[in-house]
Amino acid sequence: MLVVRVCCRGSQCWLCGCACACGCWLCWARAAFSHTHVHGMYHLPPCPVQRERLRRNKVEYDRRVAREELMRQSKEDEVSRLEALEMQLIERLKKTQARQQKAYHDLESALASAEAPVAKHQT
Repeated sequence: MLVVRVCCRGSQCWLCGCACACGCWLCWARAAFSHTHVHGMYHLPPCPVQRERLRRNKVEYDRRVAREELMRQSKEDEVSRLEALEMQLIERLKKTQARQQKAYHDLESALASAEAPVAKHQT
């Protein structure tokens, strides 16, 4: 159970409700001896409310980092897969172009040999 102490000026911490952060000697002494904290001026251990908030933030941060790492890995895998597919398609295109070029040369040869006898008949 968190005991909320009131400082000499009657105020409380705006973050968690513990002893105030006014910086007066009385508030600092209360915070130091009761293991609560005074925000800003002194570096005392955080109160239970802040510890829980920090723990939740760390858990959420770790969850986001893990999710982003999974997303990054899946994107890298997808890029690798697409690169492999691209290489396969390029190889298919090269083979198709080679077949078309061979067919074109065969057609040219056939047309050239067909024109040669026609030219002999016309003279």
